[in-house]
Amino acid sequence: MISCVNLTKKYLENNKNEITVIDNISLTIKTGEFLIITGPSGSGKTTFLYLLSGLETPSIGNVYFNKQDINEMSNKQKWQFRQNEIGFVFQNYHLIPTLNVFDNVCLPLLIKNEKIDIEKVNRILSLTKILDKAKSYPEQLSGGMQQRVAIARSLIHEPKVVFGDEPTGNLDKNKAEEIMQLFKKINQELKTTIVLVTHNLNHLTYATRIIELANARIIKDVRV
Repeated sequence: MISCVNLTKKYLENNKNEITVIDNISLTIKTGEFLIITGPSGSGKTTFLYLLSGLETPSIGNVYFNKQDINEMSNKQKWQFRQNEIGFVFQNYHLIPTLNVFDNVCLPLLIKNEKIDIEKVNRILSLTKILDKAKSYPEQLSGGMQQRVAIARSLIHEPKVVFGDEPTGNLDKNKAEEIMQLFKKINQELKTTIVLVTHNLNHLTYATRIIELANARIIKDVRV
């Protein structure tokens, strides 16, 4: 589904020193994998995730989604790619406080001017165990529940892959485990490819594949 070739990302620090955050990485991600990217702080995990999802542009190299180079897409094609093919879950939930749970989850469809299929929305709310919170507002929910809403929102347009950037980073141990169990359920039941960044080694048991980064490069790539 996703492949990258000679992927490199460099930044200028204080407009002086060039820093290589991702250094010449090539790999392929298969449909249906639950890939966890881990490594120490500063190893390039989040940058790598953003490059794979098209949120950042590489300095060198290419990223392909179903054999199409993301960075050769027009602005319209990139918008369609993000709206149709991928979902994203961040550490911070990024919910709209003035919208209830149902409307927050429907937001990607509203942006696309798609008709709301209430049964479909309810299925996603049920899968993420927030159906009973449909009329609640973000401020009325715990952090774990807010993240469930964010996950439901990432699924509503039936993406082929969901990217997660430290999605349990703001949660306590028990809530974090519940969220990882939910990602596993999504991967197994919906057959959605998951690509997730975490520094929590306890979460690695949920993966079907683990990539470890250090010093901007892959030092371990294991299927489990």
